[in-house]
Amino acid sequence: MRLLRKLEGYFPPSLAEKWDNVGVLIDSSDWNEEYTMLLTNDLTEAVVKEAIDLKCKVIVTYHPRPFFELKKITNTEPTGRIILATIRADILVYCIHTSCDNSQHGVNFHLANGLVMNTDEVSPIEYISPIKDESGEVLGGRGRQFRFEKTITLAEVVRRVKMLLRL
Repeated sequence: MRLLRKLEGYFPPSLAEKWDNVGVLIDSSDWNEEYTMLLTNDLTEAVVKEAIDLKCKVIVTYHPRPFFELKKITNTEPTGRIILATIRADILVYCIHTSCDNSQHGVNFHLANGLVMNTDEVSPIEYISPIKDESGEVLGGRGRQFRFEKTITLAEVVRRVKMLLRL
């Protein structure tokens, strides 16, 4: 599946935190390379309904659902209804959560770079905690850190965050 290879290339599951639930969360038997895909921050019942209405075969979600191991899947609670609905509709659900956070060009990269107006105003942007492969090559890392060369106000940081996130 080309889509899954692409997602895993950008956001390798090996970069995810050990406690996280990333990758294929709900598989689909009706998978092919022609599909409609829905992207979401959170997999909710409304998102699943929208995916079904749009005849999507793939949902890529940032936050995982289910998150914890399940003892049962029933229609009496939201996670169970979501799982059952996606299975009935034959929708594949893929989660990128901390594999996206920790990837070289993921969430933390964009947040850190978005706060910097020009590279002359900060020290180099570095990983707080690099993640390396067996050979020692850095694959990504937890968080990003940098230091402003000149003091800026909290109000300026807030302004930049709002501008970055379009708030």
